[in-house]
Amino acid sequence: MSSKVYLAAIFLLGVTVLVMTGLGLPPGHSTAFNFAWSSQYSQAVSWADPMPRYVPGLWAGFGGHDFFFYAPLPFWVIGALVAPLCGTCSAETELVFGAALFLAASALSMFAFLRSSFGAPPALVGALVYVFLPYHFLLDWFERQAIGEFAAFAFLPLIALGVERVRQGTGGGAILALGVAGTALSHLPTALLAGHVFAVVCLVFTFAAPGGWADRLWVFARFAWFAALGLLLSAFYWLPAVMLLDSVSSSVLFDPYFEAWRWLYGVGTTQPNPGFAVRVLLCFVVAVPIVLASLTYTRGATMIWIVVPVAFVALMNMTVSEPIWRNWIIGRVQFPWRMMSFVDLATAVAVAVLAARAMEQGAKRLAALALAVAVLPYGYLAGTIIYSLPGVSAAQVYTDWVGGAEYLSPETSEVLRARMGREELTHFDQTAIATAFAEMVTEFNARGVGAEILDRTPRSLTVQPAPDTEVLSLPVQYWFLWQAETGSGAALQTRANADFGTLDVLAPTGGFDGGEITVFLPYHRSEVWGAGLSVFALVLLFAGHLRSAAARRLRNG
Repeated sequence: MSSKVYLAAIFLLGVTVLVMTGLGLPPGHSTAFNFAWSSQYSQAVSWADPMPRYVPGLWAGFGGHDFFFYAPLPFWVIGALVAPLCGTCSAETELVFGAALFLAASALSMFAFLRSSFGAPPALVGALVYVFLPYHFLLDWFERQAIGEFAAFAFLPLIALGVERVRQGTGGGAILALGVAGTALSHLPTALLAGHVFAVVCLVFTFAAPGGWADRLWVFARFAWFAALGLLLSAFYWLPAVMLLDSVSSSVLFDPYFEAWRWLYGVGTTQPNPGFAVRVLLCFVVAVPIVLASLTYTRGATMIWIVVPVAFVALMNMTVSEPIWRNWIIGRVQFPWRMMSFVDLATAVAVAVLAARAMEQGAKRLAALALAVAVLPYGYLAGTIIYSLPGVSAAQVYTDWVGGAEYLSPETSEVLRARMGREELTHFDQTAIATAFAEMVTEFNARGVGAEILDRTPRSLTVQPAPDTEVLSLPVQYWFLWQAETGSGAALQTRANADFGTLDVLAPTGGFDGGEITVFLPYHRSEVWGAGLSVFALVLLFAGHLRSAAARRLRNG
């Protein structure tokens, strides 16, 4: 393949990064959260705590357990890689540049997947289209600002590449596992959906495979085995997220807006946000002619990669699938249209088919169609840019580094509910919650904590209480997960502060007597078990690699 073509592709991606950075952080649905998470995560990450879960700067210094639950990889890339290299960049620029890196990574991973079937030139066309398809580039970044799902796009092609190589018997198990792990660490809802979509794809491959049923089941077992290893690789993140769910206010999301079945398409249905539902549907409609045109020129495995994801996603977004969304775990992803990620993957394959056919036959019409497909999303981009330009800086939205209301501690959430006079808090109360929380922090600071905080890290505070302090009130949520001890290691009694839902430390007999105390967040058993499972999976993958390498050496004499 001509080096000029590669340079042109690199130039296009580079221009895209510059455009994204120049436009700044768009005022999307989740911009304020992403800005707060990214800024405070970057301050919390360190060599001592390379992937922090508790971020002390959130909620005006009361801290947030958000990264026990929200997938950390996008924010880790920003905090651990982009921020140190970006020097004097603003927090907005760091966030946008981190997202741009994931956009480029999605192009590279899709190129690797498509190249295994089509060669370099068609793979390059398909990869570039994958990057700029409307749902991926416009809705996910500019309108929704869904940075976790945006990052997960980079790992879906790795899962597909791993499946292909396992199916062909040419290795690929480690790639499949890494793709699954990367998806889970980027966005857990996408990982849950990927489990269903790729399971259907693998089942079709199993039934279509040559040989007897024993051979077919063996191939499917290999798919399942490496996918399971990928889940175990990411267990250090998702196991604590599952086991500690009761330690936050997840009920905030129990709102009709987040019930998946309400977003299904059908005659006479009305989604909670009809305008947005129409825009998602248009993203699907854009893909349909591309997919249909490609089916004329493809058969076998390639057709499965195109037809199965598109057909399955279409079925799961129609009202006939309502019982599944109501009664199956998949309903936890909240929005069925999140499955558009897999339509974009299938569309990239379809574009590669058209591009390959055009290059083989010299068919000008097919080449023009492939070009039109590649340019089409920019029409949507123009409108999105116009939409994003009047937006305000994320720093002007929430000034107290407000995290997700669903990640507040139950005690703090209950205090806010009472202060706001609400029977229940919902996600749509976020602005009111932020206002009430700021008032609560002002009151807390006016009372004083009765001590000097000497040092604070994501998992500990060193405190110098005043000698006459009997109850030390600290700006720390999730009181029941934290422990306190004196300088000599004697445990101190703790409780929830009734007025703020924060941590109270009770003085020992005789008082604090001016001595320093340490308040710390011990590693929960789910963190230990999750880390152990991840290490175990890594060892299994490494052992499997050594075994495969030894087998190849024996075959080669």
